[in-house]
Amino acid sequence: MNRRVFIQHIGVSVGLSCLGLRTVEAQSIGGETSARILNEKYAFATSQALRTKPIAEVMAVLGTSFIGTDYAAGILEQPGDESLVVCLDGLDCVTLCETVLALARCIKLGHESYDQYSRQLQRIRYRNGMINGYPSRLHYFSDWIYENDRSGIVRDITPSLGGKVLTKTIRFMSDHISSYAKLREFPEFFEQIREQEREISARKRFYLPKEDLKSKEKEIRDGDLLAFTSSKEGLDIAHTGIAIRAQGELKLLHAPQVGQQVQLTNESLYNYLARKQQMTGLVVARPLEPR
Repeated sequence: MNRRVFIQHIGVSVGLSCLGLRTVEAQSIGGETSARILNEKYAFATSQALRTKPIAEVMAVLGTSFIGTDYAAGILEQPGDESLVVCLDGLDCVTLCETVLALARCIKLGHESYDQYSRQLQRIRYRNGMINGYPSRLHYFSDWIYENDRSGIVRDITPSLGGKVLTKTIRFMSDHISSYAKLREFPEFFEQIREQEREISARKRFYLPKEDLKSKEKEIRDGDLLAFTSSKEGLDIAHTGIAIRAQGELKLLHAPQVGQQVQLTNESLYNYLARKQQMTGLVVARPLEPR
């Protein structure tokens, strides 16, 4: 998934030493606006006593508070060396999930600052929480789920939902190098991404086929992260979002596409998925209580 944006950025120094992570420079897209939004979310969480709630509820409440936020494409595809990008006033489908999860973890831990949020975001977005060039970012969302499951941040519950084995060769990035400037510019990055694709392809992965969703809906909770498997050759995940129960139905909170805003579907998750021909099913990752 190629993500580009033409938004001016400024550098903000973020120290990550207390988590044993490499110190990086965070690019704050929108500058003071993102910092202001973050403080507003912390204040909102305090007013709702969210720290005392299960993380699933925190995810759902925080997630819906982003409804109306503009979709922003390519937020992470910034020029120069790879660094942590912080942006709360423009989100795509993946950064919505990352933003809400990082915020929820900060609130549950009582670590409500810009630096602490940046630390959580880096842990979630990068392999082993370490920024070591472009390939260290978890570009494929199935890899994102795998690594965050290993780190104890989420649990992939798809197998327990009766998910079927998904056999598919992942190679979308290496097959579409023209869409990824860093892969064109740095051959060593291409080779590292290609090796990651081989590792992802070799894993035993599970998905819940769309026709099986109806019988499993009751087992999906508010705040679960949803990743929709793709019918496109070489691609693992076509879209992501957060499960929300509203008006007696399981629905999808997501950032749909350019020109739209973060929104909750009017239709049920089942109906949404049923009409999406490019989506074959879904993977469900459940946020775990932070320690």
